[in-house]
Amino acid sequence: MADFSNPMLFAIAATFLAAGFVKGVTGMGPPTVAMAVLGARVSPLAAAGRLVIPSLVTSIRQFLARPARSAVLRRLWSMMLAIFAGMALSAGLLVGGETEATTTALGLALVACSIYTIFARQLRAPRQLEPWLSPIVGAATGLVTGGTGILGSGLIART
Repeated sequence: MADFSNPMLFAIAATFLAAGFVKGVTGMGPPTVAMAVLGARVSPLAAAGRLVIPSLVTSIRQFLARPARSAVLRRLWSMMLAIFAGMALSAGLLVGGETEATTTALGLALVACSIYTIFARQLRAPRQLEPWLSPIVGAATGLVTGGTGILGSGLIART
């Protein structure tokens, strides 16, 4: 059952405010931060459910603000398709009721994302490698996303 009590609504609002600050300071995505905070209060499945609409709206807004949307789609369609496929394959882990396993996976993914964000340099793949590298990166991103509820791009798709 959904918890829409005032304390929960306050926790959600505070979480997204903090996530916005973290995004500005570290570049780590708000859904990653929000999953960490909300995941401490509710199950990873419930936390992921509370992030769907804000994440979708933000992603659509960012995409629509890009000047060359069709070029981005032509360049990254295979990665986006592989992200979707990976999410479809691993979403059962998140929704399957194994809260101990998903909480552990979420924790490990958050630690990896944090370490990567703090210490790694931005990697760029040569454009000629993108046609075969994009689906691999997309599938890995989708598997992490579907299994933990956080967008694995914080760790994987940035490369």
